[in-house]
Amino acid sequence: MTLDNFQYIISFDLEASCWRPSNYAKAEVIEIAAVFLNLKNGKIESEFHKFIRPTHHPILSNFCVNLTGITQSMIDRQETFPTVFNQFISWLDNIRIEHGIHLTTPNQKSVKSGANATICSWTDWDLLEFLPLDCKRNGIECPDSLKAWIDVRKKYDQFYNSLRGMPFARALTKFNIDSTGKDHSAIDNAKGLAQMVILLSDKGARFGEVTRAL
Repeated sequence: MTLDNFQYIISFDLEASCWRPSNYAKAEVIEIAAVFLNLKNGKIESEFHKFIRPTHHPILSNFCVNLTGITQSMIDRQETFPTVFNQFISWLDNIRIEHGIHLTTPNQKSVKSGANATICSWTDWDLLEFLPLDCKRNGIECPDSLKAWIDVRKKYDQFYNSLRGMPFARALTKFNIDSTGKDHSAIDNAKGLAQMVILLSDKGARFGEVTRAL
């Protein structure tokens, strides 16, 4: 089983602090998760999951707690973004070495240019907005491997000729993917997204080159 000749995917999701009304400029990543899916055998072979303690606006809003299920006590003793981000990059490096993967980058956007793996996310928000914002805020250079990915919702909408962005929870239901966790749990969403990518591909959806490269 391959995804347009990709042999591996990394299904990625994060949760960020939030308010009502929205204030994206203040948002900080409070949970990051990813699963490494080997498309050759259909198995998740590694997972990364960490909660993160925000530092610029350390107190979560009631709206955020109710939406994500992440409470203040769950993050107060966690590491901050720079530490967790470095741990995530180390996890990616270990996978790269162990499995010989070459992730898509802005210069290598498809298997034709040497990549055999790509990151998948639901919408561009996590990798285009929230993650780069925290990297910039903390003076961290985001690696090229996190600057090119597949927006699975875009592929979903194209395949089903949907003019409106499909909510992730509804898409899971459409595919009969059992989501026993919360709608806004990064690790549950990453696992559900990995299943959805496989099912979309089996139905004939084409992914091809990455949909975003910065």
